[in-house]
Amino acid sequence: MAGTTVDPETFKATLSNSPSAVTVLTVSGTDGTDPHGITVSSFASGSLEPPLVVVGIDRESETHERLVGDETGFCVNLLAANQRDLAEHFADMTDLGDPFRRSHRTSRSGAPVFDDAVGFLDCEHFEAVELGDHVLHVGRVVDAAVLDASAPPLTYCRGEWGTVTDDPPTWRRVGS
Repeated sequence: MAGTTVDPETFKATLSNSPSAVTVLTVSGTDGTDPHGITVSSFASGSLEPPLVVVGIDRESETHERLVGDETGFCVNLLAANQRDLAEHFADMTDLGDPFRRSHRTSRSGAPVFDDAVGFLDCEHFEAVELGDHVLHVGRVVDAAVLDASAPPLTYCRGEWGTVTDDPPTWRRVGS
């Protein structure tokens, strides 16, 4: 059994059944570059003390290049369900022009924060861990806020955008 792995399509299809929070990771513009962002669903808390978060970024992406460069940090914007257009823009699915023209503020790291997000976590880059075709970027959270606790968060599951609801799920046993 050692050395065998599941094929990538089966792996991806299986994982697609696990709902993910949708975030946009932003970095500031430095040395004449514009601010930058990427849609990330590979996001998790890493530690409470110190407060750390983890984001998985493709090692071939511009975001990875900027995170290991001279950037001062990054901001994780927790998107609301009505921000699907931002998620699609930063996933290169649609073009909003300049999404940073939207109402936003700048975090302590200098990265954009979208005011209409559910919340944000502003981070100093703490560590990068290479893991297959991705790099896990760990951020030490230096500022955070809930911006709209009443906004339903944006999720992604089975190839569809959605949100969580207060309605209980209807469960069905396999084979019944």
